[in-house]
Amino acid sequence: MGCIMSQQCHMNTCPVGVATTDPKREKGLIIDEKKYRVTNFVTSLHEGLFNIAAAVGVASPTQISKRTYYY
Repeated sequence: MGCIMSQQCHMNTCPVGVATTDPKREKGLIIDEKKYRVTNFVTSLHEGLFNIAAAVGVASPTQISKRTYYY
C-alpha cells in the first residue's frame, strides 16, 4: 500500500502520502500503482483467515467462536 510506518499519521506529515490531506504529500500516493498492492493485501488476508478457519476445523472464519478452540 505504500505505508513505511513512520508513525506520523496523526501529524498530517505522512512521507508517502497515505495518511495526509496535504496536496504536496498526496502526490506521492500513486493510486494506479497502489491498487495492486491493496488487492494483494486483501487477497492474502482473506486466504490467511480461511487457513486459520481450516486449522480449527470450520469452513469459514465467521464460524469461529470461543467454543471453536481449546486451551
